[in-house]
Amino acid sequence: MGQRNVWRAKGKAYDQKNTIPKVKPDDIYTGWVAQVLDADLLVESWQRQGHDLPSNCSLPKHVMNIKRVHLPGSLPFRSYHDHSKWCVSQGYDDDVTCLGDMNREMTQLKRGGGLICSLNPLIYRAFRQAVDWYIGC
Repeated sequence: MGQRNVWRAKGKAYDQKNTIPKVKPDDIYTGWVAQVLDADLLVESWQRQGHDLPSNCSLPKHVMNIKRVHLPGSLPFRSYHDHSKWCVSQGYDDDVTCLGDMNREMTQLKRGGGLICSLNPLIYRAFRQAVDWYIGC
């Protein structure tokens, strides 16, 4: 018998082979992560001009692009100059933080990738306070 990859989110168990949907035409953040974790998300990813996906509020849970990050002790910088890929819940009660390997841009809709998510409030606060400006819906 093979090994099962089971994970939990908000008290529910998920089996990887049965629950990863095809999220096209939506990106992984909009079509899957926000909906499964039941949280509106703020996403930081590399966004090249003309290729990025706009903030998306077409599904029950929304995904909004972070446009500027400000780390403690540094000057703010725009997403165009940052190649990291992470998201946090917009609402402070959700404590969602995810780190991944996919940008929110058109070319990423054709490739695989993933994220690892945490509901740890300390990790959440560290990332959430770095959000300086985002584009709402």
